[in-house]
Amino acid sequence: MDFQLSDYQRDLVAVTREFARAKFGPQAFTWEGRDAFPREYLPLLAAQGLAGIAIPEADGGQGATLLDAVLAIETIAQVCPAAGDCVQALNFGAIQQVAHHGSPTLKDRYLGPCLRGERVIAIAMSEPEAGSAVTDLRTRARTDGGEVVLNGQKVFSTNGDHADDFVVWAKFGEGSRGAGAVVVGEDLG
Repeated sequence: MDFQLSDYQRDLVAVTREFARAKFGPQAFTWEGRDAFPREYLPLLAAQGLAGIAIPEADGGQGATLLDAVLAIETIAQVCPAAGDCVQALNFGAIQQVAHHGSPTLKDRYLGPCLRGERVIAIAMSEPEAGSAVTDLRTRARTDGGEVVLNGQKVFSTNGDHADDFVVWAKFGEGSRGAGAVVVGEDLG
């Protein structure tokens, strides 16, 4: 197995490092201890092509690999950890779930704004008694007409304090195949 970076990946790291130093270097460690999320970094990162790195181009992403996304987050975080958190939000977790499993309507409504750095989406999965084991979820979901009714609680969500929308995991039925997710937007719930 070859563990060397490709020419593209070496260029990605070099360009990303230069960008990070120019845009985030001067205030790099001023965010520490403020319990703040620099939302103003999101559109800058998106405009630089650092949102949706491993999301298919057809869905508005860059169509690269997960390793490419990891290299970008690592490079940005070496310069400014808070900006690294932003790269994580633009590339991993809920944004990936919507990209890979969302309907065209969900992708249009939630994925596009996230990839432009306009919104943050987070996963609501962990529960007090289940942790993040989807098979042990206690949150229940049922459909009522054209709506999904959720009943339960979540205890931890990366970027949850700063999220506009959530991919909420719940049990729609019994057994491991009964687990599923819905997107809850700030305008919906």
